[in-house]
Amino acid sequence: MMCASPVSTPIAEYDLKDVVYKVQGPRSHELLVLGAWDEPLLLSFEEEREAQKWWTIVSSSLREVQKGGGGI
Repeated sequence: MMCASPVSTPIAEYDLKDVVYKVQGPRSHELLVLGAWDEPLLLSFEEEREAQKWWTIVSSSLREVQKGGGGI
C-alpha cells in the first residue's frame, strides 16, 4: 500500500511464508498472515479482472516461496 507522499513507506511487512491468500469469489479475496492476525483481511474488488490480476501476482509470489525461491 502506497501513501500519497513522494516517499512511499510500507505500513507493514510480513514474510511471504506466513501469508495465506484465498479466492472467495470472482471479486472477493481473503488474506491472512499466520501468527499476526486473528481475522483475515477481506479484499473486495470492483472488477473481476482486477481481482484476477491480484491473484496472479500473489499466487506466483507464494509459489516461488514454496519452491524455495525466496520470494519478493
